[in-house]
Order: sequence, then structure tokens, then C-alpha cells
Amino acid sequence: MKRSLSGFTIVELLIVIVVIGILAAIAIVSYTGISQRAQNASLQSDLSNASTQLKLFQVDNSSFPATINCSIADSTTNKCVKYSNGNTYQYASNNSLNSQTFSLTATNNTQNYNIDQTGTMRPGGKNLLPDSQNMRTLANNTGLGTAVQMADEVIPYWRVTATSVVSTYEVPIYTLPLTVGTVYTISCEVRIIAPGSVGFFSNIGMNAGIPASAWTRISYTFTYSSAYRIGGNTYSGTQLDYRNWKVEAGSVSTGWTPAP
Repeated sequence: MKRSLSGFTIVELLIVIVVIGILAAIAIVSYTGISQRAQNASLQSDLSNASTQLKLFQVDNSSFPATINCSIADSTTNKCVKYSNGNTYQYASNNSLNSQTFSLTATNNTQNYNIDQTGTMRPGGKNLLPDSQNMRTLANNTGLGTAVQMADEVIPYWRVTATSVVSTYEVPIYTLPLTVGTVYTISCEVRIIAPGSVGFFSNIGMNAGIPASAWTRISYTFTYSSAYRIGGNTYSGTQLDYRNWKVEAGSVSTGWTPAP
């Protein structure tokens, strides 16, 4: 007698394959979410610990460290601030102000967070603009302004002088690898000789109420498009100082940090 052997039909095999695929997709999504939450927790933990170390350093030395380099010894200007595997730091301090400041951004892949001397922790903060401290804006297209690098202060800056309205524009920002349709914030520090308003390129993003003779950070949030010009600034006066440019993802402006 012949014995018949039962097996799976094609339909049953397809059903099993589909179920396995669904379970695999769920597992991948769950893992990605858990991985991102772990990265975020690591970044925030590093920043919280670093903030405590920087504040203790400030108490001991009456200033925040100029660098946080762990490859050199601690000193009155350097503090080794460690971070978890996979994380990196962008850091800057300003001890020339009456209220000394620092800005620290921790990054892991596409995740990044920023903290400052107030202890406020914010998503974002990674500076996308290379050479942002030494970046020069060009003279305006009417020929009235000339940008000159100044070296008479601790932090270098550029000065534009003109016979009437100071208007500058920035070419390197054009070449940034920004994503069309994504929200970004551009910022820089400005100083003017009389109270007034300073904006970004042709009066876009005007910041009003800028005091005289004091460094003030201005910012402008925009949605990037391929034809959108985001650089430069304008001021209805005869002299404009500027320094520490920053372009970061998101709608929140954080303190300046140097890009790699």
C-alpha cells in the first residue's frame, strides 16, 4: 500500500512568510526606537555630568575652561570632560562677559542636544557651518561696505563700515548641505554703535531692540529651499561688528559652538 505524505500548501507557506515579515518589521521598528532612546539618554546624561564639571571648574578658577580636551592635562584653562562611546562634543565658552557663559553640544549620529551655563538642556545645537568663527561676510553689493578682521579682543570678529546703511552678505552658507523643506535657525553675535535693529539679508529676520556697544546674539528661523538665501545681515547705521555664526537644525537658537 502506498502511504500519502501531507505537506504545506503554497498559500500556507505564503501566509507564514508574511507573518514572519510583519514580526521582523515590528522588531526592527522597536529596536530603532529603543536605540534612539538609549542614544538620547546617553547624550543627556553626558551633558548633565559635563555641566556639573564645568560649573565646579568655574568656581575653582573664576572662569569656564577654554577647552575640554582629554588628550592634555587639566590646567587653569583646560578641563578633561569625558563622554560616552559614540558621542562627540562641540564646546565654546565666553569669559569676557560679566555673566560668563558656555555652550556644549553632544552629538551621536543624527541625535544632538545642547546645554549652557543655566543648565537648560535643549534638543539640537549642532553647528553645521564650518569655520564659523573666522567666517567673513563680503562687502555689500552697492559697494558701501568693507569687511575687516579685528584682533583687538579675545574673540576675533569682523567689522563692516559704510557711509550709510551697512549691508553684508555671506557666500559660504550657500554651499552648506542643507535639506530642502527642513527648518533651520541661523544666528550670530552683533555689536552696533547706536541702538537699532539688525536682520539677515535684505531685512529678512529683523531683530529689533539691539543695544549699543554690547555683543548681542540675533537669530532667524526659516524653512530651507534651494533658491533661499540665508546669509548676511543688514543694519541701518554706519558700523556693524559680527562674530560666531551658527546654522543648526530646528527652530531653537542655542549658543555658539564651533563645527568640526
